Amino acid sequence: MEALEIRRALPPEQEDYLRDLHISLMNLGILRVEMGDYDSARSLYSESLDLCHQRLDSEPGAIVDLTRQQAYMSLCLARIPAAKGDGAEYARRAVSSLSLVSQSYPEDAAALRPLIEEAIRVSNINV
Repeated sequence: MEALEIRRALPPEQEDYLRDLHISLMNLGILRVEMGDYDSARSLYSESLDLCHQRLDSEPGAIVDLTRQQAYMSLCLARIPAAKGDGAEYARRAVSSLSLVSQSYPEDAAALRPLIEEAIRVSNINV
């Protein structure tokens, strides 16, 4: 978490600040999921999702990061019994976002597809 605090202390006007912060949050979220700390991961992923949404207007490619983050959030929430419905919703969002990624970034969409398929499987949704 110290690395995250260092990242947050950087000037926000620095180039790629939001992208880099998103990546730090996502990576820490992945680590927290692996440690079984799903509530902490959920919080980190939520903040990362907010950053992805902020970036969409100025960085069209942020849809790739948003899609990935939606899938990670879905997989995390699927492990929290009281949040499985939310996990399924994030899986649906990831599927929808993947269709947008496919239109402009087909190679990225192909790379994301296995992650999205896992989110669909774990969330037990029909698409």
